[in-house]
Amino acid sequence: MQLVTFLEQFQIPLSIDASHPWRDKLFAKHTRWWNGAARTYYLSLVERSGIASQCNLRWKMCKTSTWWHARFSAIWNSSLTFKMKVFMWRISVGHFTLGAFLSKHGIQGVRCPHCASHVETMRHAFWSCPLIQRWWNSIFLFPIWDSRPSKFGCTFLLFNSDNKAADWVRKRCVFFLLWHIWLSRNKVVFGNKSVVPCFSWTLCRTRLRLDLDVMAAEQRSLIASFLDRL
Repeated sequence: MQLVTFLEQFQIPLSIDASHPWRDKLFAKHTRWWNGAARTYYLSLVERSGIASQCNLRWKMCKTSTWWHARFSAIWNSSLTFKMKVFMWRISVGHFTLGAFLSKHGIQGVRCPHCASHVETMRHAFWSCPLIQRWWNSIFLFPIWDSRPSKFGCTFLLFNSDNKAADWVRKRCVFFLLWHIWLSRNKVVFGNKSVVPCFSWTLCRTRLRLDLDVMAAEQRSLIASFLDRL
């Protein structure tokens, strides 16, 4: 607010449109994606397709709004806890304060807490760190996959299936892994005393069974039968 007051006091326009010098400032104040950089805000004006274009830009993908909203629905319409839904939403849109973000804001020397060799970006923290890749290799050994993606970063491509029970189990296992990655990361960074169990198929099966206990009987029997066959 001090900066805005200064600009208003000395009549320094923030807009590229001289006829409306304060229009863009007012727009930016109400734009959730704006991080204070003009290049970020003006880029958001180029495409009008909303959050889908932002996600495509962030993940270097070229998917339609329908494709993205189907992924978002898989999160918000799930039986996950609200805290878990918010976490998975932040994964989808890439909203995490990690080392790379802090470095851009003057806090240097922030590295991955696991390998200490790369700037901690979203892709590195959740997919490309060598330790994290071993966990992804582990989940792809679970007896739940018809095929596996060629890249670790294709998490959102794993949710398509004609078998609703199999799709539910796959999504849940991916959600559990991402949550496990985040807990393990915070334990190292902040020295948390909480115990983070080793990620495994046994752990996932236990979590899946607990989730089944709160589901409707019709859905529960279908998924329980699928798990029993694994």
